[in-house]
Amino acid sequence: MHEYTHWFLDEILRKAPLWFHEGMATQQGNQLGLDRYYYYIRERFWGNKMDLIKLAENYPQQPADWDLYYITSYYAVQYMKNKNPESWKNFWEIVADNYRIGKITIFSDAFYNAYHKDLWQFNEDFSVESKRQAYVYIFTGLGTFILILMPIILIFAHFKQRKKMKALPDLEYPDDSSEDEDDNLY
Repeated sequence: MHEYTHWFLDEILRKAPLWFHEGMATQQGNQLGLDRYYYYIRERFWGNKMDLIKLAENYPQQPADWDLYYITSYYAVQYMKNKNPESWKNFWEIVADNYRIGKITIFSDAFYNAYHKDLWQFNEDFSVESKRQAYVYIFTGLGTFILILMPIILIFAHFKQRKKMKALPDLEYPDDSSEDEDDNLY
């Protein structure tokens, strides 16, 4: 499905950025799991990011960066789709209208007409949003750390409570025989 999506996009769009191609192909190929999402937000948290403008036509030079590039491309397409669903719909209507009359759509023109911003502005907006997502990493890590510590905290609390209970003095219980004598008086 991934490769078919590349072919399809080449048939209907011209000058589509490589990140759009890879993002759509990754999305349609259903190639993203939860582990890759955590990888993405971890990398964003540590300041590693992919500039969509610089990588619009070429893959990263280092093969080690390709995984982050695919994931970033996927989230850029998700951002396009989810941030403004009406613009996403308008974008594809422009593409479909052009296809019906036999024209191939130039990506940047359709993008600008649908989103009312250029790719540079989109890159800036996406960068801010993806940095915001990086804070999810902090909260996820903190929550995981608390869950890992919870059994240790509960065991510690149990032993502390037990120690306090043993330190309490023993109370003398009243003698039961004196109660029986009091009952006979009446």
